[in-house]
This record gives sequence, C-alpha cells and structure tokens, in this order.
Amino acid sequence: MPFEEGEGLIRLKPALEMATGIQKELDVSLDPTGTGVTVTHRLTNRGLWPVRLAAWAVTVMAPGGVEIIPQTRVDTGLLPNRCVALWPYTHMDDARVHWGDRFVVLRQDPTAKPPFKLGVTNEAGWSAYFNKRSVFVKRFPFVPGETYPDFGVNYESYTTDFMLEMETLSPLRTLQPGEAMEHVESWQLVPDVSYPGGSEDDIAVVLTDCCHLELPQTRSEL
Repeated sequence: MPFEEGEGLIRLKPALEMATGIQKELDVSLDPTGTGVTVTHRLTNRGLWPVRLAAWAVTVMAPGGVEIIPQTRVDTGLLPNRCVALWPYTHMDDARVHWGDRFVVLRQDPTAKPPFKLGVTNEAGWSAYFNKRSVFVKRFPFVPGETYPDFGVNYESYTTDFMLEMETLSPLRTLQPGEAMEHVESWQLVPDVSYPGGSEDDIAVVLTDCCHLELPQTRSEL
C-alpha cells in the first residue's frame, strides 16, 4: 500500500475507490513516550455527487482474549437508554458473551467458529481487550444527538474462531464533492495486566487502576 511520511506520522493512502469516488487515508502517529498511538481515519469525496457515509474503523485482535464493553448507564427515567444491534447469525445465548449490568463481556474462543456480532451505543467512548498479560484500550468519540449507522450504534464487535474485531463508527455524514471527514481513535497497550474474571467490580478495579477509564456507575451510584 502506498504511504507517505510526515512529521511524526505515517500516512497510508490506498488507491481511489473508483466505484464510490471515495479516497481513504489512515494517519498513524506514536506518542513521544509510552505506548499511545493516534489513528486518524480520513474519507474524502473525490466524486461528482454527494455521498452519505460513515467511517468504520476495524481493529483485528489476536485470538484467546476477553473484550470489555461498557454499558450505557444514563438515567432516562421511563424512557429507553440504550440500543443493541444484532445480526442474523448472532445468538443472544452464545456462550462467548455475557450481558452484564455494567459491561458486556465478549470472549474470543479459538474453538468456536460460528460468527457472533453485536453493536451498542457506547457513550463512554472506550473498549478494552485483555490478552497475553496485556490490555489494549481503544478510545473514540461519541457525539450525542448525531445519527449513527446500524440502528444508531457507534461501537460494534465481531468474533469467530481466529480473531475478534473491535469496531468504531463515526456519525453519518453527507460529503459534498471535495469535502472530507475524519474519525480519530486513541490506542493504548498496558503490559503486565491480566483479565481478573470474577465480578464486574473486579473488572472495574483493574481498568481503573491500569487505564484510568470512565466506568459505568453501579445502580447504587445512580
């Protein structure tokens, strides 16, 4: 894939998609210290007409890990406060997923080939993946009031027997010819951390101590 080197970053720039007229670019920059990475997904309309789209940023993770997705805990009274999107091949009673009160926990199982995918409204703007005594944290923006794809979700996850995908989405945008949009993620890899198992409180303690994440409140805190 063609690439360009800029000040403190590498820009990946595949060929223009002739069918859609969309130019995709990916900027990857490392923090001066530590393990932080900033990934900027850029879409530019090089066509002759407006295009309605959203950025879809997929990170493929190695097998054998456990993903933590925070649940929305906004108190909306008698109104619904979250959206869950499911695909035709998704079984809600799949043994790999645990629908917790504060977190959705999804295990990557190398022995389970049937695909599983879910989408949620992730207002906290992060997800985490424990694997091989490390935890990978993916941070991303959530824009209240915007329209998102796939029934309005901004975070999706897919797994099969050889990997797990951590997928973020931008709001839907209509790009005029020559117009561009960006979707920015922040990545962090924290070593010497293992998945704690146990209760959601145990998970919360580990994520707070190692990653300083904004965690969903318990019901007693609402």
